[in-house]
Amino acid sequence: MTSWFTETLLNEDNLRKRTRILEFLIKLGAKLLEMQNYNALILVMIALNSFTILRLKRT
Repeated sequence: MTSWFTETLLNEDNLRKRTRILEFLIKLGAKLLEMQNYNALILVMIALNSFTILRLKRT
């Protein structure tokens, strides 16, 4: 699941769409925390903290 999140974000060339995907993942993480679904939350957090995502400059 983590690689799917990462690949979905990285495969998008359009900056605006990539920003929307990133916003969605952040909101998803907040909702998972609210639902106390910590296993899925960790997967989202790992994806967002991956080296390939952190290297993105404009998103």
